[in-house]
Amino acid sequence: MRMKMLKITLAILFVFLVLECKAASACPNCRDATKATPGASTESQFREAQAFNRSIYVMAGMPFILLGGFSLAFYRMSRSNPSSANG
Repeated sequence: MRMKMLKITLAILFVFLVLECKAASACPNCRDATKATPGASTESQFREAQAFNRSIYVMAGMPFILLGGFSLAFYRMSRSNPSSANG
């Protein structure tokens, strides 16, 4: 019964996500934004582009880091006290 409910829930979620997907609008091109900076040298434009890239990597990786950290903490808590897991 649980597996059937799980499959139905996942199917409904999948259909909802497929039907609700819209075209994503991207942010402006960072390279063009840094070139448009008035009075900036080539080196400062390059460093600004690198900063944009690094911030994007941090924002993209943060959910995985948090999920991994919570999963590891939960795993360690469940392994440290096995008597409470048995009821």
